[in-house]
Amino acid sequence: MKTSIAVFLCLLTWQFSNGQQLESFEDSGKYGIKDANSEKIIVPAKYDEIYAFSEGLAMVGSGGKFGYIDKTGKEVIPIQYTEANPFSEGVAGVSDAGVWGFIDKSGNAAVPFEYEEVNSFSEGLALVVKNDNAGFIDKTNKAVIPLVYDYAMPFNQGLAVVEKDGYAGIIDQRGNYIVPMKYLEIDEFSQGLAP
Repeated sequence: MKTSIAVFLCLLTWQFSNGQQLESFEDSGKYGIKDANSEKIIVPAKYDEIYAFSEGLAMVGSGGKFGYIDKTGKEVIPIQYTEANPFSEGVAGVSDAGVWGFIDKSGNAAVPFEYEEVNSFSEGLALVVKNDNAGFIDKTNKAVIPLVYDYAMPFNQGLAVVEKDGYAGIIDQRGNYIVPMKYLEIDEFSQGLAP
């Protein structure tokens, strides 16, 4: 789901373990990346959008499409997707013509393109929507928690909020109810509590 996309970067800095410090820069309405110490341009200012590096790759956008670059500036996954999420747990959710699936870091399909919406993998599961029903899959595309909910949030601290027929509850990673479906609304967990 697009809501999980990282915040757009404008003049932000990324620090890498090898001491390299990269930062985005803007030139004539386009964005690139340069080494903050030497001012050497790593990626010319040619993208409409640059997002945070996640698992070694940064999502970039141009002309309303998205792809991924590595920290050397090489486009490792071409700009071709209409919507995209950052990499998480080795895969990224991407959309091609309104249908979502997951790709690996080589750009190969990891989970088939068959969903209306997807969220990034979190705690081994990804929230997906198909035929207006939400549920959770693993990386083999197995529906670990059936797609039967009207709405769901990604897993956080081993729990997920789910809604059906106007009521919300909380499930664990096996789909067992920790909190029964009796509340009108439940927000996500933070520090062990959910409002």
